[in-house]
Amino acid sequence: MALFNNNERKILLGIGIGVASATLVRGVGSAFRGLGRPALKATVKAGILLFDKGRENLALFKETIEDLSAEARAEIEATRDKSLPGTVPETDSAKEAYGPERVYHA
Repeated sequence: MALFNNNERKILLGIGIGVASATLVRGVGSAFRGLGRPALKATVKAGILLFDKGRENLALFKETIEDLSAEARAEIEATRDKSLPGTVPETDSAKEAYGPERVYHA
């Protein structure tokens, strides 16, 4: 490997870059140290608000589905009641055909 050939300049350069990076990180880290907790707190608050809004939307969706299914069941029952054997659907043409003026005698 070229790095470990008796080339001390590369080794010293690498050590110098490492020490400079460590010093820079320590200086920058201390400047932003006080921001960690408030940023985390703001993130947790946003998560809680998002969760609550999601629960609210889910409840609204559930209520809508329940209303639609109740309406569909009512329509099915109404159709089923009209189509029972021995009953005549209540339409205008049925009222005219089977009204008191035209009585069928067997």
